[in-house]
Amino acid sequence: QEALTIQIEHNQIMSMVFINELEDLQDLLSNMKSVFDHDLDSGIITIAMTSKFNHFDQVPEAYKQVHERIANRRLIDETEILDSSSVRPIVCSFTKEQDKAFRANVKEGNLEDLMLLMERFFAKWGSQPVSAMAWVRFADAVVDSIRQTAPSDVISPVRLNEILANSEEQIRECITTKELENLLLQWLKLISEVIQEKKERKDSITSFVMDYINKNLADEIYLDTLAEKLNISSGYLSTYFKEKTGINMVEYINEVRIREATVLLLGSPLKIQEVAEAVGYRNITSFNRMFKKYTGLTPNDYRKSKDSHTGNTG
Repeated sequence: QEALTIQIEHNQIMSMVFINELEDLQDLLSNMKSVFDHDLDSGIITIAMTSKFNHFDQVPEAYKQVHERIANRRLIDETEILDSSSVRPIVCSFTKEQDKAFRANVKEGNLEDLMLLMERFFAKWGSQPVSAMAWVRFADAVVDSIRQTAPSDVISPVRLNEILANSEEQIRECITTKELENLLLQWLKLISEVIQEKKERKDSITSFVMDYINKNLADEIYLDTLAEKLNISSGYLSTYFKEKTGINMVEYINEVRIREATVLLLGSPLKIQEVAEAVGYRNITSFNRMFKKYTGLTPNDYRKSKDSHTGNTG
């Protein structure tokens, strides 16, 4: 058969095959699959086959169709051929009970329970014809759940961001469901280790300070006030807190405030000024500067980027 092949992305090529019978092309692709499956170490290939088109002016429609079908690919370690029958509307997600258990175990750093929950989930859905895009949505939701649930008084937002750095890109680089499962378990393991370690080191003074800060984010928080409540000097409290947590109190307060701000920006209709006031910033300029320091984005850009991401994957 004659064909015209064009490389359209660094990892994508498009071929226009001039053929009379689609059955002949299907036979050819089946033979190609056998060859590709013998060399999986070099990479995994997905082939999307469009309907039959008769004119060159239909190429844009063919290109659109092939992209729609590619979106239905699965995370499997074999060559996959997609055609009009490859529609996979299945959505994989936690049940309400699973979500509740997941959040509770993240908060406590219970790695064994988290591993069991994830292994059961992947065992159930891994055998189903779930599309790669559906798996991506699930993994993104897991990361969002971790960010919202991990206790900021135990694992700092900065440390959490270090562990989950480039999470969206890493998720989309997974080729199989096993790779995705291992990636999520790796993050959960690191987070659980931090939580368990910090829980073991916590004592009554740091617990009181962290609890007070979390309950009074919207108010002015003064070192002298905390020291007076604990009946110790402010100098001793400052030194003690940093020794026990590895971070000074002002940094900790800012981290907790920005962490809460990210939750409010995504989960509430509050205006940015209102979010700033809700987490203790009276000056919007100071809030913007501090938010960008910890997240790399302004509050407005953070809200827009997350809204855009949700819209593209929802």
